[in-house]
Amino acid sequence: MGVVLVGYGVAFSLLHWLAQAWSGPNFYSLWYPAAGLRFALLWLLGARFAAPCAVVELVSDLLTGGMKWHDLELNPVWRIYSAIVPGLGYGLAIALIRRVASKSSTIVMSAPMQLGFACVVAPFAGMAMLVPQDLLRPDQIGVTDGASLITALTTMALGDLLGVLMVAPPIILLAAPDTRGAAGGVLRIGLGQVAEIGAILLGALGLNTVFWNVGLSFQAMPLMLAVAWIGLRQGRAVTWSVLVLVTLLMLPFTALPVVGRSLLAGGMADLEKIHWHLGLASIVIVGYLAASYSDAESAALEALDRRNRLLLQADRLKTLRAMSVSVIHEISQPLTTLAIEARHLRHMTNGTDDLAESVRRIDGKAQGIATLVRRLRRFGERGEVAPALIAVRYLVEAAADLAGAEFRAHGVELAIAPVPDDLVVVGRDVELVQALVNLLRNALSHSTGPVVDVAVEQDGDAACIRVRNAFRERHVRQEGMGVGLMIARTIVEACGGRIDHREEGGRWAATMILPLATGERTT
Repeated sequence: MGVVLVGYGVAFSLLHWLAQAWSGPNFYSLWYPAAGLRFALLWLLGARFAAPCAVVELVSDLLTGGMKWHDLELNPVWRIYSAIVPGLGYGLAIALIRRVASKSSTIVMSAPMQLGFACVVAPFAGMAMLVPQDLLRPDQIGVTDGASLITALTTMALGDLLGVLMVAPPIILLAAPDTRGAAGGVLRIGLGQVAEIGAILLGALGLNTVFWNVGLSFQAMPLMLAVAWIGLRQGRAVTWSVLVLVTLLMLPFTALPVVGRSLLAGGMADLEKIHWHLGLASIVIVGYLAASYSDAESAALEALDRRNRLLLQADRLKTLRAMSVSVIHEISQPLTTLAIEARHLRHMTNGTDDLAESVRRIDGKAQGIATLVRRLRRFGERGEVAPALIAVRYLVEAAADLAGAEFRAHGVELAIAPVPDDLVVVGRDVELVQALVNLLRNALSHSTGPVVDVAVEQDGDAACIRVRNAFRERHVRQEGMGVGLMIARTIVEACGGRIDHREEGGRWAATMILPLATGERTT
């Protein structure tokens, strides 16, 4: 973490220096890319790192001359306050957005929109944190009246806003590729999209040129409508690239003159610069939020499609259950007859010769198949029965029988430790067996070793059924819909228990924890 903070301090200082080209005598920079770096770091590491980042910014200002030691000695409290509170405001804004989103299930607070809202709210939160200083000590920033105070605060919010929206999204994407759902994903665009975007942008820029030539100055509305259309049509990755292009086209006009000359004859007045950046900020906000909503809607449609596929799978499973119950019913009668005849033949041989041994094996296999068929038939029933006392040993054996064939097919051993006879829980046996089968199949699909272990132990007033397997990140033996664990968790929680997942010495352990029946084993 120390290396990250040092790197942050160096990069922050460079971006702070770059922003001076858009500053003024009595206002903050109109484009402050360092704010984007600050936001990206806090978004990735969490709001709790706001204080360390603020301290790094303070040290950076002192070492690079952004804050004079003489000024610090004269006004230590307010100087330190002005250096650290913007970062704290960013942290508070990010924490607030995430807290609100955690309590909401609407599309407006989905992952793409969270980042979009945070990018807009955080700069204003940082600005708001400076209001007490600017009101009590306006001499710190050189303002003389209310108008200049509002101008100073407005330019700070504008500069931070443009810096955040231009710098933060690519940093978040590059630093955490798994957050593409929040950061915008990978840029993919075809020739048709390029043509559409180019035509819309050229039309908006042409209309602005007409406005400029008739003396209406820069107008944000044409570009605002253009980026809104692009955002809703293309999503954030493409829209962010368009916004960067628009920003780069405008920034040279509002920068300080280079070598005594400006891109505009006679330079641009400060109020005109602020007017341009107000329009640019409006364009960027509208475009990015429109694109964020488009991505959020796409994610919601994907989730809806996945849910529909789950419903279709559930319907197929329902049909399969009905078919399997019918098949089991058809074979149960002849299988029972076969088992009875095998037992009778075994008694008739009553010897130790080869015939007797063969009959014994037939009898054992027939009994095993008969037991499995009974459990399959029981497993296929609707389960609409009242909860009852169930031996944990029965749950483990039944689940092992049902999942055993799949383990053998994949060449993985299912090693079951001895299960105490006197551990008893309350529930519906079919459902609990189903939950344990799901845990076993999940362990099989993620196991990188030849063995999956099952062990049962008592922990206070609960029985713990622990399924352990060797694992490697991102390894999946077979693809699935991801429903099994959700079903298992629902079944176990309905019985007053829970399922825990954790790493134990290089192995992944899933533990089904069920409360013991009252009055049963407690020692």
